[in-house]
Amino acid sequence: TQARAFRFCSLSHSCFPMSEAEGHSPPAEQEVEHEVEQETKKAKRKRNADGADAKKKTKSEKKPAAGETVLNITDAKRVTVGLFKGRVLVNIREFYQADGQWQPGKKGIAVNSADWAAIVAATPDVSAAVAAKNTKFTHDLSALKKITVSEFQKATLVQIREYYEDKASGALKPGAKGIALRVADWEKLKALMPAITAAADKFDKVDDEDDDD
Repeated sequence: TQARAFRFCSLSHSCFPMSEAEGHSPPAEQEVEHEVEQETKKAKRKRNADGADAKKKTKSEKKPAAGETVLNITDAKRVTVGLFKGRVLVNIREFYQADGQWQPGKKGIAVNSADWAAIVAATPDVSAAVAAKNTKFTHDLSALKKITVSEFQKATLVQIREYYEDKASGALKPGAKGIALRVADWEKLKALMPAITAAADKFDKVDDEDDDD
């Protein structure tokens, strides 16, 4: 009986005649096995390379700059005291987790020494408004910064926020720069105020010494 012949093709698209009656593997099969093995190795190398690139791209946790003081209200809300362009700033900001690391978020506000001193001075009035749940309380820190007490989803909030002037009406409206603190967060910020003020004063003293020189 004459055996049917057909063509056997490798991954490189080279085709070879082969008979069903042959009892051994043709060279083409060996070539296929070799090419499959090479492709598997290539795929593995690519996966390893992609994994290495991903690790390089992963954000590392932001470390405080030299001389900065970082104090936690909570893990997700922190106060950083430092210098920016020669000015002392108290930065109250929300943080978020990315790849297991804490990173500063967009929600927050940075105030200068004068604004911070105004926050500290307003603390008794703010706390009284919180206790009374006076959601109409507003205190001007500066021309465009206010501290207010409000309510959201039945929770009392202390908001420290920057405002802007609406061109159409001329009224001041709350802007995107700001932080909303729950009562527990506000109480923790109050407890941290002496340490925050001391950190800000440390930079102010350095500036005074530089001016004397």
